[in-house]
Amino acid sequence: MPGKVAKIGTFSDWVGLFDDWRKEIGVNHDEIASFKFDTLFGAIETEEIQFGSYKGRRKWENLRQVPTQQMRDALINMIVYQGDTEFASVEQQRYLFESAPTDWDRRAITRVMIEEMRHGWQMCALLLDHFGYSGKVEAQKMLERRAFENKREGAPRRTDIDRFIPESGVKIAFLDLDRFQSVNLAQDVISQIL
Repeated sequence: MPGKVAKIGTFSDWVGLFDDWRKEIGVNHDEIASFKFDTLFGAIETEEIQFGSYKGRRKWENLRQVPTQQMRDALINMIVYQGDTEFASVEQQRYLFESAPTDWDRRAITRVMIEEMRHGWQMCALLLDHFGYSGKVEAQKMLERRAFENKREGAPRRTDIDRFIPESGVKIAFLDLDRFQSVNLAQDVISQIL
């Protein structure tokens, strides 16, 4: 995918790039390939903004209603960073499927990878549906960057996780590695400040 000059015109175009990304990084195992990804959002509980300077006002329905360019830029950046961490997590864990010591572990890593991909899918759907040309460009770039090349946004110090820890004799449960690394990064930043 890197080096390809593809243009995303529709969400279906992006789905094609998503399928290529899965194959390219090696996570298109039968268990993952058979999963039907879909764009699902929860119900909106209230039509009013719940906090901040705009509390009590009607929620914005499109990007043009967001009051300032700075706020629009912040929104797109947050969505891109979130999506990049989701895809980075999958790229980071891509070798675990083959090294899983048991079927239970293989099913667990499959669940984790599907959830991470689904979250990245959701972020790209937001970009494509609400951010016009810029959203299309950012959604495409999310599938072109690679964590193992240290190219992901907001995903510092990414390292591949290539094996379980069999030598310890302890069966570990999967943690959300993005959040784990975020906590470690926050601790590093705080220790430098204090």
